[in-house]
Amino acid sequence: MLRLTQPTTDLLRVSASSTNAIQITVSYSERTATAYTGKTAILVKTTTAIQDILGPPASGSVYAVDHAMFYCAAANTLTPSLTVSGTAVPYGVFVLAAGDTLEYTHADGWRVKDSTGAIKFTMPGYLPLTGGTGSGVATFTAQPILSSLTAS
Repeated sequence: MLRLTQPTTDLLRVSASSTNAIQITVSYSERTATAYTGKTAILVKTTTAIQDILGPPASGSVYAVDHAMFYCAAANTLTPSLTVSGTAVPYGVFVLAAGDTLEYTHADGWRVKDSTGAIKFTMPGYLPLTGGTGSGVATFTAQPILSSLTAS
């Protein structure tokens, strides 16, 4: 979960490799001792400079990010980060093709979707093995991790 808890230092930020426009939408909740309020931040980034997406919460408040979306109409490389007490902690470096969307959800974390909405992923060079070849269809079978429970 992405949380901003410090009222003077926490920032959700992003940097980009090009000035190609990025449309950013962040849905988050602000929690205080007496209220829980849903909010949305929308902005367009057109520079390579680090851009603040969410500033620090007010004293006594916590921001919890539920969903963040970074749409790139043209190719770009994005580096979202959380800054805590002046120290930036990047979540990763994401290379996006034209039409790709970088998405964060509270339930699933970070992922990239292509222009059709399909989730993109990179499988390291496991198949084919070095020096080998692969052909046909690879089939993976899921096995249960826990087959039974016994009450005690």
